Amino acid sequence: YYPLSSLVVGERFPRPDENAVGVLEPVPESRAAFLHCILHGIAKVETEGYEALAALGASELRRVLTSGGGSQNAQWTVMRQALLGVPTSRAANIDAAYGAALLAARGAG
Repeated sequence: YYPLSSLVVGERFPRPDENAVGVLEPVPESRAAFLHCILHGIAKVETEGYEALAALGASELRRVLTSGGGSQNAQWTVMRQALLGVPTSRAANIDAAYGAALLAARGAG
């Protein structure tokens, strides 16, 4: 599974490919299994993103704090931790805007 919208052709990061399209097949009979496949695909893209950043010289990934709606899915957090190979947990404040504000403050500061 490669989670791109069916309305989008092309990918910039982590795999620059102007012809990339989403792959959401085969569709399992179970909706739960389908959701698992989609979440696994998103987690794989996240893993590839961190690998691409490391290849560009980013500091070593030591842990991931997650926010937003997905942070409330414990099974997905476990899946992401297994793929990333680092501790992955919910941030103290899971409001995605809070994390963006922290990054902006750090950059301004």
